[in-house]
Amino acid sequence: MNTLSESLKKLPSQTWDILYLGGVLPCNRGLYENALEQVSGTWYKIKPNDFFTREKVKVRMFHHCLYSYVVSKRGAQKLLNMVKERGIWTSMDHLVMWLNEEGGEIYVHYPSVTYSYQEGEEDYEKTEYDNFGRVVEYDSDIWNNT
Repeated sequence: MNTLSESLKKLPSQTWDILYLGGVLPCNRGLYENALEQVSGTWYKIKPNDFFTREKVKVRMFHHCLYSYVVSKRGAQKLLNMVKERGIWTSMDHLVMWLNEEGGEIYVHYPSVTYSYQEGEEDYEKTEYDNFGRVVEYDSDIWNNT
């Protein structure tokens, strides 16, 4: 099993913008492997897919929650420029991944090296994440931060 420090030595590029280390929701895990194309060792890119587009347009996006990621200075500047030009038009999870469509260098560590602390909790595993009127029992920064 690779450690993160070993994986970082094998990054395919030193000019990356974002590294995702985890953050795939339970309801999306079945699609995840089909969205990945291996670049080097444990580093992957998101390949064009239509998993989350209504119009079935293929985009290089996957819904990663911002549980665990690294942003380079260059990536942060690209995100700031995007927000300055257009404002915040979607959730930060989606906005950050949108950088993939704007020529950003985003790499995904697979398998994930970090997970939500709610992993394994029944309510977390079965939540309807696209139901914005939902009530959840687990501790969430968005829904009921305790």
